[in-house]
Amino acid sequence: MRQWGVLIALLVEAGASLGWAEQDPVASAARPFLEQHCLRCHNEKKDSGGLNLTARHDVETWEAVLRRVELKEMPPKKQPQPSDAQRREFVSSLRSALKKLPLPAGNPGRVTMRRLNRVEYNNTIRDLCGISFTPADDFPSDDVGHGFDNIGDVLSLPPILMEKYLAASEKVVDLMLNGEAPKPVTRRYEAKDLQPTAKAEIKQRGNRSYRHLETAGAVYIDHNVPQDGEIVIRATAFGAPFPGDRRIEPVRYAFEIDGKRITEARLPTNTFTGIEAKTKVTAGTRRIALVFLNPSPAEEKKERRTLGVAAIEVVNPPDPNRSKPESYSRVMLGDPKDASRNRARTIVANFARRAYRRPIREDEISRLMTIFEGAHSNGESFDSAVGLCLQAVLVSPYFLFRVEPDRSPDRADGSYALNSWEIASRLSYFLWSSMPDEELFQLAEQGKLRDPAILEEQARRMLRDPKASALVQNFGMQWLNLRNLAIVQPSRKEYPIWDEVLRVWMRIETEMFLESIIKEDRSILDLLDADYTFVNERLARLYGIPDVRGPEFRRVKLADRNRGGVLTQASVLTVTSNPTRTSPVKRGKWVLENILGVPPPPPPPNVPELKEDRESVKSASLRERMQQHRADPNCATCHERMDTIGFGLENFDGVGGWRETDGEFKIDASGTLPDGSSFRTPAELKAILKRDVPSFRRCLIEKLLTYALGRGIDRHDRNEIERISQVVAADGDRLNRIVVEIVKSEAFLRRMVQK
Repeated sequence: MRQWGVLIALLVEAGASLGWAEQDPVASAARPFLEQHCLRCHNEKKDSGGLNLTARHDVETWEAVLRRVELKEMPPKKQPQPSDAQRREFVSSLRSALKKLPLPAGNPGRVTMRRLNRVEYNNTIRDLCGISFTPADDFPSDDVGHGFDNIGDVLSLPPILMEKYLAASEKVVDLMLNGEAPKPVTRRYEAKDLQPTAKAEIKQRGNRSYRHLETAGAVYIDHNVPQDGEIVIRATAFGAPFPGDRRIEPVRYAFEIDGKRITEARLPTNTFTGIEAKTKVTAGTRRIALVFLNPSPAEEKKERRTLGVAAIEVVNPPDPNRSKPESYSRVMLGDPKDASRNRARTIVANFARRAYRRPIREDEISRLMTIFEGAHSNGESFDSAVGLCLQAVLVSPYFLFRVEPDRSPDRADGSYALNSWEIASRLSYFLWSSMPDEELFQLAEQGKLRDPAILEEQARRMLRDPKASALVQNFGMQWLNLRNLAIVQPSRKEYPIWDEVLRVWMRIETEMFLESIIKEDRSILDLLDADYTFVNERLARLYGIPDVRGPEFRRVKLADRNRGGVLTQASVLTVTSNPTRTSPVKRGKWVLENILGVPPPPPPPNVPELKEDRESVKSASLRERMQQHRADPNCATCHERMDTIGFGLENFDGVGGWRETDGEFKIDASGTLPDGSSFRTPAELKAILKRDVPSFRRCLIEKLLTYALGRGIDRHDRNEIERISQVVAADGDRLNRIVVEIVKSEAFLRRMVQK
């Protein structure tokens, strides 16, 4: 009775008002089951798997227990098993009791003030400043929490990053106000273009022609310098012979412009070498010469010094009169001839409002204008003085962080409603990984973003926008673990088709597939099994799809039901493989974590590696070797389901190609899951996964909610997840409906006050 009392106490802790009673149908069914099949291993002294069922746990733990019993993962196979009737009765009784429990009290949670991650920083600079510049590519990598790199708790601000912000702000403002610095124009003159002042035949050395000077003289060009400034003169030349004896003087040369010597040096080499000089000149046609200073005396018959010149090139000074970029007029509002303080104030206030993503306060404008006034009074131009203010905005915490300051709670649970400006930022960084656009700003100013109808309208508008590709790139690629595709290195020996280009094509297929789900408002079940995908010729050849030619991607109908959905795309199959072979463990674990939302526990310590020597590989199939490897009962429980799912995908090799054999052994892709579901092919495995819609739906909702909020999910989010799940199920399990319901949720629209 003691153990059942513990279970009831756990239910009461979760919010139940069930008291212990011998006649309670749930208690009478669960008590003997727990005593007979569970408490032997999960007790105070022997908490197998880290689970002590005599301790206090929350409802989530008991739901996990229920699920593992239901799937026949527990009790372990080597322990006495309950009959199917006993198992069904336990599951039914416990589930009924749990369903009667009230959901945890509403609690929207509290998101840690979040720094913009690298992607968000780059995108925000793009949309705020109107320039194509990605300074965050040079920032330190962002830490990852709960599977994503936009989690507030792990986005720290190390000193080196602050230095990067300062440097980036200066470069961003310069590009925004002045555009790219004009590139200097280089003119190259080959040997045939060089004019000699003395005999200088054109000769050949290797694949290079050159002018050969044996007597005093020079080669020159008449070059037009378009504007005053510094030019760079470069030449490719050699001196001969190489003076191995120090008494032999090396070749000396000089650069001259219009007869005026600008540099003189030695050329102690008999191989072509680059030499250069710099000097300031005025615009116009200038005679530029390379002079041979020390030819051998006429009477010298041996080892005569000579100078060979293959080419001369001149780098002209850049044009200082560069035109203002489009971003200039976007930021520098008003009449360009107006250099007044009032215009500066308008420019700075507008920029700060957009950068801070909220109305700018009067004291903030005043502090920024102090910078302008100090710079302007010290002789800085109007644009430069304003630019310093803009730099200050770009290193402000209000730009670098998404700030949601605490306010007095407006509800008994200690939470408060976010204002429309904060909701606009949550929306835009969720769907676009960037700042709000002008339409969101206008709605925020009008206070309309708390209206559920307007929220849904805006979410759907934003999903149709090309910037919604950020949801694919940043949520989708992290959810599917496909950022790892950039670092995996499949063996070229094992997979000759693999190369760097194929790596890129694999990712593009998945990106286009995910975008089609969003743009076409399709069901999440297409993610598990779809009758189409996107391929070009290389991927089509890998998949065995005929009649696809060229590098362009196109949508194709899949005739093979073993293909379809993200599970069978080359990108996922590659990142869940080892370099030289497939990995049923990685693939099974990937499905449990990312599709079913039931990640296995960490492996126990000191588990030996699978033997991969040639003798072991030739002695048995991978399946047989892994069955021997997991003989340890502590490993078998988790591996039974994980490996079974992984072997269901074993027909796909380490880069996603189809195969019937693995070496000398025929592929066996069949399996039986702990709940009794059996399959023989990847198509049948996908059909089983599709039947477990509630698990996949909940998993995807939790992943998207984590990404949208920038924090981990806890028990207080259960009511929102349950509500969203019910609404999504009633709307055909559409992915976009999940997004809409998340942005309308309490967790998205409210925030707890810090205690």
